[in-house]
Amino acid sequence: MRRAGSLFALVLLLASACFGSVPALAHQELPLHALPVISSVQPEVDGLEFRVLQLTAPALVVENTTNEPILVNDQTGSPFLEVGPNGVKANANSAFTYLSFDPDGRSSMGAVLGAKGKPRWVTLSRESTWTWFDPRIRYNANDLDWSVDGEFKGAPVLVTGTYEPLQGHGHFVSRLDAPPSASGLDVRLVEGPVPGIFARNTSEETLSIPGRSGEPFLRIGPKGVLANMASPSWYLGGSQAIGRVPRFAHAGAAPRWKRVSTSPVWGWLEYRAALPAGMQIRGELGAEPGDILEWSTPMTLGDEEITLTGAVRWVPAKITRAPARAPARSGSTTVPWSLLLASTGVLVVVGNALRLRRRPSDAPSEA
Repeated sequence: MRRAGSLFALVLLLASACFGSVPALAHQELPLHALPVISSVQPEVDGLEFRVLQLTAPALVVENTTNEPILVNDQTGSPFLEVGPNGVKANANSAFTYLSFDPDGRSSMGAVLGAKGKPRWVTLSRESTWTWFDPRIRYNANDLDWSVDGEFKGAPVLVTGTYEPLQGHGHFVSRLDAPPSASGLDVRLVEGPVPGIFARNTSEETLSIPGRSGEPFLRIGPKGVLANMASPSWYLGGSQAIGRVPRFAHAGAAPRWKRVSTSPVWGWLEYRAALPAGMQIRGELGAEPGDILEWSTPMTLGDEEITLTGAVRWVPAKITRAPARAPARSGSTTVPWSLLLASTGVLVVVGNALRLRRRPSDAPSEA
């Protein structure tokens, strides 16, 4: 009963944080003039990645595809989060757990929970990745360096970072080198953390696109669009949304074709064009612009092989150590930025909170 009570309290509090505080953010001036970035992750571990997301407030993402869990500590050095092969767990007796769901960073749970309470671990997700609002990476004009520590296989892990100004921060640009020249085929790249591919095929041939592991994925032709429901890529961005990959969907599964559109037009997230988090470490990118990743996507149009090629270019910050001061108030506002980031934040945080309210399925995820 005590475990059920803690879980129930966690659900209520996190739902309140997500649904109660997000709308108010639209009326606040967020410190978007300074963006947190990761400088280093020590030690480097294959399968363990950290990223920063710019949402209604800066958020951290950890993805752990290793066979061992990682523990993430709070500001006192005590673990509050565990992410690994058995999913995501949070310490329901840690005030920092509740704080990590609040983009305002104003959770009152510190006054309710004892600082020395015994950890009570609650499963939040069956996946191996998690996103949270970490107040340690919020901009502080008096301290231009931040850090988050944890433990992996009994050894310490340290993520360090700094800030870059919004108007001069380092960023990445994805490009498509040359679209295919086949008559009736129009292919375009849409920028994003994971770039999207948009294809329109008005030719008489069928355009076939394989998934990330080479399995049949999409067919775009005269009769519309067919999607392979047994392809993991369909659930990871092909359906124009990201969801849990069902157990029957894997690279070696027999195709299960389903018509998803009667028009020969479709778009999908192209992970082959995405820059891995391990290549986004600012301390290793240098001060000169240049291509840091080349990518390719194979396709066939009828019997003709077509390969999309492109690159991700690093554009370094103009200023790297002194974030700009907050802009003075004027008649203009940053409404487009605020609305864009707020809407993205709602999707991520609410998605995390809803995981607490549904029974985890047995289906594995490849996200």
